[in-house]
Amino acid sequence: MMDAIEKYEPDFIYTDGTDQQPFSGSGTGTGYKCDAMQRVMADFYNRTLARKGEVDAFSIVKFRDATNGTVNTCETAIPADIKTDQAWIAETPIGDWFYAPDFVYSPDAVIRYMLEIVSRDGVFGLCIPIAPDGSLDEACVKMLADVGEWMRVNGDGIYGSAAWKVLGEGEGETQRPARRTDWGASGQPSFPHLGLPLHDGTRRSALCLVHGRARGGRTPQDRLSG
Repeated sequence: MMDAIEKYEPDFIYTDGTDQQPFSGSGTGTGYKCDAMQRVMADFYNRTLARKGEVDAFSIVKFRDATNGTVNTCETAIPADIKTDQAWIAETPIGDWFYAPDFVYSPDAVIRYMLEIVSRDGVFGLCIPIAPDGSLDEACVKMLADVGEWMRVNGDGIYGSAAWKVLGEGEGETQRPARRTDWGASGQPSFPHLGLPLHDGTRRSALCLVHGRARGGRTPQDRLSG
Protein backbone atom coordinates (compact mmCIF):
# COMPACT_ATOMS: atom_id res chain seq x y z
CA MET A 1 0.00 0.00 0.00
CA MET A 2 2.84 2.41 0.76
CA ASP A 3 4.27 1.77 -2.70
CA ALA A 4 0.88 2.49 -4.30
CA ILE A 5 0.52 5.67 -2.20
CA GLU A 6 3.92 6.90 -3.38
CA LYS A 7 3.21 6.16 -7.05
CA TYR A 8 -0.43 7.20 -7.40
CA GLU A 9 -1.09 9.81 -4.66
CA PRO A 10 -4.65 8.68 -3.83
CA ASP A 11 -7.28 10.89 -2.18
CA PHE A 12 -8.00 8.14 0.33
CA ILE A 13 -7.04 4.57 1.17
CA TYR A 14 -9.37 1.73 2.14
CA THR A 15 -8.63 -1.50 3.98
CA ASP A 16 -11.14 -4.32 3.75
CA GLY A 17 -11.80 -7.06 6.26
CA THR A 18 -13.57 -7.31 9.59
CA ASP A 19 -10.69 -6.87 12.04
CA GLN A 20 -10.07 -3.72 14.05
CA GLN A 21 -6.43 -3.70 12.93
CA PRO A 22 -5.77 -4.88 9.37
CA PHE A 23 -2.35 -6.38 8.58
CA SER A 24 -1.69 -7.20 12.24
CA GLY A 25 -2.00 -10.97 11.84
CA SER A 26 -5.05 -11.02 14.08
CA GLY A 27 -7.58 -13.63 13.01
CA THR A 28 -5.15 -15.37 10.67
CA GLY A 29 -4.05 -18.10 13.04
CA THR A 30 -0.45 -16.89 12.94
CA GLY A 31 -0.62 -15.12 16.25
CA TYR A 32 1.60 -12.39 14.81
CA LYS A 33 0.80 -8.82 15.79
CA CYS A 34 2.23 -5.63 14.32
CA ASP A 35 1.38 -1.97 13.81
CA ALA A 36 1.37 -2.01 10.00
CA MET A 37 -2.00 -0.23 9.79
CA GLN A 38 -0.73 2.74 11.79
CA ARG A 39 2.52 2.86 9.78
CA VAL A 40 0.67 2.85 6.45
CA MET A 41 -1.69 5.61 7.60
CA ALA A 42 1.15 7.73 9.00
CA ASP A 43 3.09 7.36 5.75
CA PHE A 44 -0.01 8.33 3.75
CA TYR A 45 -0.74 11.44 5.82
CA ASN A 46 2.92 12.52 5.95
CA ARG A 47 3.29 12.22 2.18
CA THR A 48 0.06 14.15 1.65
CA LEU A 49 1.23 16.91 4.02
CA ALA A 50 4.63 17.15 2.30
CA ARG A 51 3.03 17.30 -1.15
CA LYS A 52 0.09 19.64 -0.46
CA GLY A 53 0.98 21.46 2.73
CA GLU A 54 -2.15 20.08 4.37
CA VAL A 55 -3.78 16.73 5.06
CA ASP A 56 -6.93 16.67 2.93
CA ALA A 57 -6.96 12.87 2.70
CA PHE A 58 -8.44 10.14 4.87
CA SER A 59 -8.09 6.43 5.66
CA ILE A 60 -11.10 4.11 5.68
CA VAL A 61 -10.77 1.08 7.95
CA LYS A 62 -13.78 -1.16 7.49
CA PHE A 63 -15.97 -1.53 10.61
CA ARG A 64 -13.37 0.34 12.70
CA ASP A 65 -14.30 1.77 16.09
CA ALA A 66 -13.92 5.54 16.42
CA THR A 67 -10.22 6.45 16.53
CA ASN A 68 -8.22 9.47 15.40
CA GLY A 69 -7.39 9.54 11.70
CA THR A 70 -9.78 6.77 10.61
CA VAL A 71 -13.09 6.69 8.79
CA ASN A 72 -15.50 3.83 9.42
CA THR A 73 -17.78 2.08 6.94
CA CYS A 74 -21.19 0.46 7.24
CA GLU A 75 -20.93 -1.32 3.90
CA THR A 76 -24.36 -1.85 2.25
CA ALA A 77 -26.10 -1.23 5.58
CA ILE A 78 -28.28 1.62 6.85
CA PRO A 79 -27.74 2.80 10.44
CA ALA A 80 -30.83 2.82 12.62
CA ASP A 81 -30.48 6.53 13.37
CA ILE A 82 -28.41 9.63 12.68
CA LYS A 83 -24.77 8.72 13.27
CA THR A 84 -22.39 11.49 14.30
CA ASP A 85 -20.02 9.65 16.67
CA GLN A 86 -17.39 9.16 13.96
CA ALA A 87 -16.67 9.86 10.31
CA TRP A 88 -18.26 7.12 8.20
CA ILE A 89 -19.13 6.09 4.67
CA ALA A 90 -21.74 3.67 3.36
CA GLU A 91 -20.76 2.09 0.07
CA THR A 92 -22.83 -0.23 -2.05
CA PRO A 93 -22.29 -2.00 -5.38
CA ILE A 94 -24.47 -2.18 -8.45
CA GLY A 95 -25.30 -5.87 -8.37
CA ASP A 96 -22.08 -7.00 -6.70
CA TRP A 97 -18.49 -5.93 -6.12
CA PHE A 98 -17.47 -7.40 -9.45
CA TYR A 99 -18.84 -7.32 -12.97
CA ALA A 100 -21.40 -9.81 -14.23
CA PRO A 101 -24.00 -9.59 -17.00
CA ASP A 102 -27.66 -8.83 -16.39
CA PHE A 103 -27.31 -6.48 -13.42
CA VAL A 104 -30.32 -4.23 -12.92
CA TYR A 105 -29.16 -0.62 -13.20
CA SER A 106 -31.73 1.35 -11.24
CA PRO A 107 -31.21 5.09 -10.69
CA ASP A 108 -34.15 4.96 -8.29
CA ALA A 109 -32.39 2.42 -6.07
CA VAL A 110 -29.15 4.42 -6.11
CA ILE A 111 -30.87 7.68 -5.17
CA ARG A 112 -33.00 6.10 -2.44
CA TYR A 113 -29.98 4.48 -0.79
CA MET A 114 -28.01 7.72 -1.06
CA LEU A 115 -30.83 9.62 0.65
CA GLU A 116 -30.98 7.07 3.46
CA ILE A 117 -27.25 7.53 4.08
CA VAL A 118 -26.94 11.30 3.71
CA SER A 119 -29.98 11.85 5.96
CA ARG A 120 -28.08 9.98 8.70
CA ASP A 121 -24.98 12.19 8.27
CA GLY A 122 -23.04 9.65 6.25
CA VAL A 123 -21.06 9.77 3.02
CA PHE A 124 -22.33 7.74 0.08
CA GLY A 125 -20.10 5.59 -2.13
CA LEU A 126 -21.16 3.66 -5.23
CA CYS A 127 -19.26 0.80 -6.88
CA ILE A 128 -19.74 0.76 -10.65
CA PRO A 129 -19.10 -2.59 -12.40
CA ILE A 130 -16.63 -2.53 -15.28
CA ALA A 131 -16.60 -5.27 -17.90
CA PRO A 132 -13.30 -7.16 -18.37
CA ASP A 133 -12.58 -5.07 -21.47
CA GLY A 134 -12.91 -1.85 -19.46
CA SER A 135 -16.29 -0.83 -20.83
CA LEU A 136 -19.56 0.00 -19.09
CA ASP A 137 -22.89 -1.56 -19.98
CA GLU A 138 -25.18 0.83 -21.84
CA ALA A 139 -27.71 0.49 -19.04
CA CYS A 140 -25.06 1.59 -16.56
CA VAL A 141 -24.25 4.69 -18.59
CA LYS A 142 -27.94 5.59 -18.73
CA MET A 143 -28.32 5.03 -14.99
CA LEU A 144 -25.41 7.37 -14.24
CA ALA A 145 -26.86 9.99 -16.58
CA ASP A 146 -30.24 9.74 -14.83
CA VAL A 147 -28.62 10.08 -11.41
CA GLY A 148 -26.67 13.06 -12.76
CA GLU A 149 -29.89 14.73 -13.90
CA TRP A 150 -31.38 14.23 -10.44
CA MET A 151 -28.24 15.65 -8.82
CA ARG A 152 -28.35 18.74 -11.03
CA VAL A 153 -31.75 19.54 -9.55
CA ASN A 154 -31.23 18.31 -5.99
CA GLY A 155 -27.46 18.40 -5.49
CA ASP A 156 -27.57 21.36 -3.10
CA GLY A 157 -29.32 19.08 -0.61
CA ILE A 158 -26.55 16.47 -0.93
CA TYR A 159 -23.13 18.06 -1.36
CA GLY A 160 -21.79 19.64 1.82
CA SER A 161 -24.97 18.83 3.69
CA ALA A 162 -25.40 17.48 7.23
CA ALA A 163 -28.15 15.48 8.87
CA TRP A 164 -31.10 17.34 10.39
CA LYS A 165 -31.79 17.12 14.14
CA VAL A 166 -34.43 14.41 13.72
CA LEU A 167 -34.46 11.55 11.23
CA GLY A 168 -37.57 11.12 9.07
CA GLU A 169 -40.53 13.37 8.44
CA GLY A 170 -44.18 13.50 9.38
CA GLU A 171 -46.07 12.12 12.35
CA GLY A 172 -45.75 8.42 13.04
CA GLU A 173 -42.35 8.13 11.37
CA THR A 174 -40.44 5.31 13.01
CA GLN A 175 -36.72 4.60 13.10
CA ARG A 176 -35.77 1.62 10.98
CA PRO A 177 -33.16 -0.90 12.12
CA ALA A 178 -29.81 -1.28 10.40
CA ARG A 179 -30.12 -3.39 7.28
CA ARG A 180 -27.78 -4.99 4.82
CA THR A 181 -28.15 -6.18 1.27
CA ASP A 182 -29.96 -9.52 1.40
CA TRP A 183 -28.83 -12.57 -0.57
CA GLY A 184 -31.85 -14.75 -1.19
CA ALA A 185 -31.87 -18.50 -1.69
CA SER A 186 -31.52 -17.89 -5.42
CA GLY A 187 -28.21 -16.13 -4.89
CA GLN A 188 -29.65 -12.81 -6.06
CA PRO A 189 -28.80 -9.74 -3.95
CA SER A 190 -31.53 -7.21 -3.33
CA PHE A 191 -32.39 -4.23 -1.20
CA PRO A 192 -35.70 -5.39 0.31
CA HIS A 193 -36.35 -1.98 1.86
CA LEU A 194 -36.27 -0.50 -1.64
CA GLY A 195 -38.30 -3.29 -3.17
CA LEU A 196 -35.81 -3.50 -5.99
CA PRO A 197 -33.50 -6.40 -6.93
CA LEU A 198 -30.03 -5.43 -8.11
CA HIS A 199 -29.35 -8.62 -10.01
CA ASP A 200 -31.58 -10.93 -12.03
CA GLY A 201 -29.15 -13.81 -12.56
CA THR A 202 -26.99 -16.13 -10.52
CA ARG A 203 -23.69 -15.08 -9.02
CA ARG A 204 -20.71 -15.51 -11.31
CA SER A 205 -16.99 -15.34 -10.72
CA ALA A 206 -15.64 -12.31 -12.56
CA LEU A 207 -13.04 -9.58 -12.47
CA CYS A 208 -13.41 -7.28 -9.46
CA LEU A 209 -12.85 -3.63 -10.29
CA VAL A 210 -14.20 -0.51 -8.64
CA HIS A 211 -14.81 2.10 -11.32
CA GLY A 212 -15.68 5.14 -9.27
CA ARG A 213 -17.69 6.63 -6.49
CA ALA A 214 -20.36 9.24 -5.93
CA ARG A 215 -20.01 10.98 -2.61
CA GLY A 216 -22.85 12.72 -0.86
CA GLY A 217 -22.96 14.85 2.25
CA ARG A 218 -19.86 16.22 3.94
CA THR A 219 -16.67 14.40 3.10
CA PRO A 220 -15.01 12.12 5.65
CA GLN A 221 -12.20 14.70 5.84
CA ASP A 222 -14.77 17.31 6.90
CA ARG A 223 -15.77 15.07 9.79
CA LEU A 224 -12.18 14.29 10.78
CA SER A 225 -11.40 18.00 10.95
CA GLY A 226 -14.57 18.76 12.92
